[in-house]
Amino acid sequence: MNFKSSIENVIENNYCIGCGACASVPNSPIRIKMNEYGMYQAVVVEKNDPQIMKDLSMVCPFANEFMDERSVAKELFEANCKYNERIGYYLKVFAGFVIENDFRKNGSSGGLTSWLLTELLEKGCVDGVVHVKPCDPEEGVLFKYSISTTIEDIKKGSKSRYYPVEMSQVLREVRNMPGKYAFVGVPCFIKAIRLLSKKDKVFS
Repeated sequence: MNFKSSIENVIENNYCIGCGACASVPNSPIRIKMNEYGMYQAVVVEKNDPQIMKDLSMVCPFANEFMDERSVAKELFEANCKYNERIGYYLKVFAGFVIENDFRKNGSSGGLTSWLLTELLEKGCVDGVVHVKPCDPEEGVLFKYSISTTIEDIKKGSKSRYYPVEMSQVLREVRNMPGKYAFVGVPCFIKAIRLLSKKDKVFS
């Protein structure tokens, strides 16, 4: 297929899910805005240079300028993991839930993610957690990506949030607060973060 630019094709044909990776790149001509249906989408707000758009295509999870999901996973996990055609790379497969405190009661999927995040923070493996939390309704939305640096803040982000969110704002905060972060998101957001980390040393 002959696209004039992969990210332009994604935007113009409404494939964009408004993750915000492209808008987080310095000097990006793209902003993330909520459309009439209450969904986030990328919008080109400035006259753009073809090379800049090509660079932004490298971090878009739905563009085809750079690595696909299989390539990203292979680079990260091939050396230490097994591979299955249906589930991808893995070490071992478990089913479980958390019995410690109230993680299971207040979480989703057995409370495992919230428990793991608190363990990472308590043990000093990360400086913060980037995840979706409730916010002040006066901001015009019910949930958004935020940074948590305490156990209590992490717990406020417990449970799955099936709600439109974008991450350009929180990524700008991370850019100004160097450290190690755990990032929680749906697969296309995680892919975008991985692509961003390949192109921007701040996120590597």
